[in-house]
Amino acid sequence: ITQIEIMPKPAECRSSEYPWPKYPLLLKNSSSHEEGGLRDWAVSTKKFVGVDGTVKKISCTRVEFINGKDGCPTMREISNSEFEIEADLVILALGFLRHDGKGLLDQFNAEKKNIFFCGDMRRGQSLIVWAIAEGREAAQAIDNYLKG
Repeated sequence: ITQIEIMPKPAECRSSEYPWPKYPLLLKNSSSHEEGGLRDWAVSTKKFVGVDGTVKKISCTRVEFINGKDGCPTMREISNSEFEIEADLVILALGFLRHDGKGLLDQFNAEKKNIFFCGDMRRGQSLIVWAIAEGREAAQAIDNYLKG
C-alpha cells in the first residue's frame, strides 16, 4: 500500500511557524500507518495507466510550494521529477467535499459500474464516524466484488 499526498510532509513537532495558539500542522500517524505501507509527500498524480480498463500504474510528478506575489503558496511541478507507482487498485481519499456528480466519470470514460464511493465523496462533509462506517461498508463491497 502506498499513500500519496500532494501537500509537503508536515513537521513531526510544533515548529516556530506554528507557535501556540496557532493550530499546528503536524504529522499524524494512525494505527493503519503503523501496520506498514509507504507514504510519499509532495506528489501530484498526472494520470492512471491501464490495460483493458484495469489500472496498472499511476504516473506522478513531484511538486513544491512557493510563495506567490500575494504571499499565498503556489504549487509548481519540479522539472524532471516524473515517476510511476505500480498499482492494481486506486482508492481516492480526498475528503471534505461531496462531488457534484458531473463530469468525473465522464472524464475517465468510465462505465458506471464497479465504482465504489463512500464517506465525504458520497454523503458530503460529515462526522468521522460516518466516514469510518462507510469506509468499512465500501471495503466489504470491494472485497465481495474482487472475490467474485
